[in-house]
Amino acid sequence: MDSLQPVLQPITRVWRGLSRGQQIGLAAVAAALVGLLFIVSTVGHGADSAIAYSGLSNDDEAAIVQKLKDAKIPYELQDGGTIRVPSGQLQEARLATAGMGLGGKPAAGSGFELFNQPSFGQTEFTQKVNYQRALENELARSIGQMDAVDTARVHLVMPEQTLFASQQQPTTASVMLKLKPGKHLDSAQSRSISNMVAGSVQGLKPQNLTIVDINGNTLTPDDGVGSTTGLSSKQLETQRGYESTTEHNLQAMLDNVLGPGKATVRVAAVMNWDQIEQTDETYTPGDPTKTPVLTNHAITETSNGGAAVGGVPGAASNNGSAVPTYQGGTTGSGTTSKTDTETTYQLNKTVQKTVRAPGAVTRLSVSVMLDDDPANPNAALLQSVQTAVNAAAGIDPNRGDVLTVTSLPFNRQELLTAQAAMDEAAKKEQLTNYLHLAALALGPLLMLVILFLLFRRGRKKGETTATTAGAGEVTQAGPNVVEVAEPAAPIAVPTRQNKPGPGVAQPIAEDPQKVYIREQIQLLGKSNPATVAQLIQTWMDEDRRN
Repeated sequence: MDSLQPVLQPITRVWRGLSRGQQIGLAAVAAALVGLLFIVSTVGHGADSAIAYSGLSNDDEAAIVQKLKDAKIPYELQDGGTIRVPSGQLQEARLATAGMGLGGKPAAGSGFELFNQPSFGQTEFTQKVNYQRALENELARSIGQMDAVDTARVHLVMPEQTLFASQQQPTTASVMLKLKPGKHLDSAQSRSISNMVAGSVQGLKPQNLTIVDINGNTLTPDDGVGSTTGLSSKQLETQRGYESTTEHNLQAMLDNVLGPGKATVRVAAVMNWDQIEQTDETYTPGDPTKTPVLTNHAITETSNGGAAVGGVPGAASNNGSAVPTYQGGTTGSGTTSKTDTETTYQLNKTVQKTVRAPGAVTRLSVSVMLDDDPANPNAALLQSVQTAVNAAAGIDPNRGDVLTVTSLPFNRQELLTAQAAMDEAAKKEQLTNYLHLAALALGPLLMLVILFLLFRRGRKKGETTATTAGAGEVTQAGPNVVEVAEPAAPIAVPTRQNKPGPGVAQPIAEDPQKVYIREQIQLLGKSNPATVAQLIQTWMDEDRRN
């Protein structure tokens, strides 16, 4: 504390030297500066705020705002049911509203916390309706936690239980989703939502659940064949994935060459989903002298020759009559031999079994549009783009692929409007940052200037009061005390226009050193009157002793 005395004493002396009005004015200016710094600091830190809730309904938004007011947490409302709070108080804001069951990503309505409060006197119908509402909102919250989902709503139809199973109506449900910009649900995610909802509601089957988005697109998982395209959902997803990947690659290539927004690419593919299994056997004959023998069969046939029998068969031979005889000829004996040989050689045999997986591209159509004047197109640019896209997309004319490159002027009105809005927001944010920095830099400087002006004004007023106070009062003290005499009127300096008349004594100019000493004594008397009184009392005691 003693080390601060050299700093605090001049400030205290200046403050005591000010009048009551000057002190009040200085305090008001200081308070105004502090308020200005607080306001500018609060506005300047608006960019440091974070989104606490988004996609709120009007009822949820009003409830959360009331909670934030009770917790004295500053907030900012934006379109789309969004509430922003300072980044440093984000967790505090969420904790303050945790009892409402909204969490970090709220859904519309209340869940099972509806039953936290006692509800005496409710009818059975009211309890059933509240249970259904709570179940719907709990499911909506669970679905809303998915990364691709912004908000969700669930509608359940739960018929009354009947005595006979044949008369029981099935439980049905529908889910409406609002997806985040640039996000989409694949078949696996849609199926997980369907299974989760079906597993959470008694009597609900996945086939009785419908999932749609806010644009009216059906997101219900379907593993069967579609009625219009003839493709299953998995096949459609694969086809769209191939088209999207090809579009992305071509668009990135054109953006790097022509610049962003100078070209647009669309791809349509036709795929063959037939699974084909083919087996081919190929035989290659080899050299008989070198080819190994697989089988060898030899068959030999041999026959021997004999003498002929004499006489002619007939009636004469039988009745014993004389029959003429003839001398028979002689025949020689002979042997006939025949051999059949069958040799099987082992041939080279190749068996090839091919299974063609479904999903082969049978036809590809690519359309490229360039931002150019169609009346005066750049033929060289069109040809270069067509050549590059033809190679990058793998266009095959033999299978009927089509590639078109055309020039048309793009409609940039929406883009320009969005860009202007972004520029305006950036300018406002930049201006806010400048104001914040200016307040931090100029605030203390402005306070110093005001202090200096007030001090200067108070000093001038003190000099004027001291000059016009009592004239000709002289105080005599001891030998060590300097004589102080205040003139009755300001000293007039004679000029040509203001010369003293005859017989008028000219005022004698006062010594500047005495004037300075008098001012210091007056300032000391105002700042430390107790010390001055003690000093005067000491002088008086010394005079009495002398």
